[in-house]
Amino acid sequence: MTKAVIAGYDSSGHYNLWVTDGTPTGTSELLPVGAAPSGLLTNGYPDFTVLGGTVLFNGMASSGIGSICVTDGTSSGTSELATSPLNNLFRFAFQGPDFAVLGNNAVFG
Repeated sequence: MTKAVIAGYDSSGHYNLWVTDGTPTGTSELLPVGAAPSGLLTNGYPDFTVLGGTVLFNGMASSGIGSICVTDGTSSGTSELATSPLNNLFRFAFQGPDFAVLGNNAVFG
């Protein structure tokens, strides 16, 4: 079944990532380990880009710094794209990067 990744607020008012198959029972919040306490997404509009079977988006690391993140639609498959010591290469301002897909690769600015 096809699923969509969406941004929305949870009952605590945190801006997080959700996944849905279009039904109430098939809609759930993604709660990955390492997300920022205030929510996984920045306060702006997340830039979702599909790359193969994953979605790239501008998220929020546990440190509260914007980061490029990836999800496969599951909590365990949602994380920052890079891990230390490469994290600093992928940090960006709160507005986030623009992604583009070229073949099997994504580019961003």
